[in-house]
Amino acid sequence: MAYVAFIFCAFFLTAWSWLCPKYAKYLGMILFAYAVLFAGISSSSKDYSNYINMFQEIGASALAYPEKVFLGKDPLFGVLITWIQAVGLGSQWMFLVAVGFGLSLKARAFQRIFGAYITPFFVMVCLSYFSHEFAQIRLAIALGFSFLALLEICNGKKVRWLIYSMLAVGFHASAILVVIFELPMLFGLQRYQWIISVFMLLVIAGVGNILSQMGKFDGRVLEYVGEHFDMTVSMVLVALFKSGVLSYMAAILVKGQVDIPQRRLLIQCCIFSWVGLAFLLMFMHSATWLAFRVYALFDAFSVFIVAAALLKKTTSTWLVGAAYCILLLIILSRSDLLPAYKLASSYNYSH
Repeated sequence: MAYVAFIFCAFFLTAWSWLCPKYAKYLGMILFAYAVLFAGISSSSKDYSNYINMFQEIGASALAYPEKVFLGKDPLFGVLITWIQAVGLGSQWMFLVAVGFGLSLKARAFQRIFGAYITPFFVMVCLSYFSHEFAQIRLAIALGFSFLALLEICNGKKVRWLIYSMLAVGFHASAILVVIFELPMLFGLQRYQWIISVFMLLVIAGVGNILSQMGKFDGRVLEYVGEHFDMTVSMVLVALFKSGVLSYMAAILVKGQVDIPQRRLLIQCCIFSWVGLAFLLMFMHSATWLAFRVYALFDAFSVFIVAAALLKKTTSTWLVGAAYCILLLIILSRSDLLPAYKLASSYNYSH
């Protein structure tokens, strides 16, 4: 019931902003606060106990800096935890601060490209909120910086792109994959983006095959590929269908688009969609969990395409965008991303 109420509230506030655009800023602030609290005070995530253990391990560690921050898996997340502990806050504040920080970065990116962030926030609730802000809080922050980095490279701001990209990788190492597939834009090779992306995927596939073979002889390799679960045909077909619909929306939106940075953004997000699908297909048998996580990483960027479709003042694009959000909610309802909602213990706010 808590999930239904949250999703309905997100839709209600977003629909209100469409009917009364002058209130979009304030409605967005309400949804932002609700989204931070809904994830930040929960203990429902599968990764919740792992993050609590990480927080306690850093607090109890006798290691000196900078070695201590690496106990947070990614150094900048370790820095964030040590800062929270330094001001005397408990482990639950790690979730509140991380979710608030990640969403504020994304809100800034959405504000820059769309003028308001409430519609992209609703799309994000349908798309990635429950897998990132609600569970993988390190990746949620990294994606916030990656969104900003993408906007900068689309506008030709290479130094800012580098800074945001380094911050993203500092919060989650997987963000390096996003950086790799943005390199054609960095070097002004937008015309050859698709060809270069295919070439890089072939290289990664070769490296992945080598690691897979090594895993047969050295079990430590398995630590980097994660758990295995059965990837069904329907999961692959849904991912393929999603990429096709996103490509259709992007093609409509790009047609006649005179804003060059926004055109680049839509094309790059479309490329990311197919890159994620390629990862899913390449590693669905040898490293299933890794393949799914990388797919989700790249799929998160589709929020820009869907939000642009919903905000474009044409019936056709709005209907396709709305139908896509309904599809995402159906997929979400059939997934295991919505465990029984539980509030965190009050003890965790001070310890």
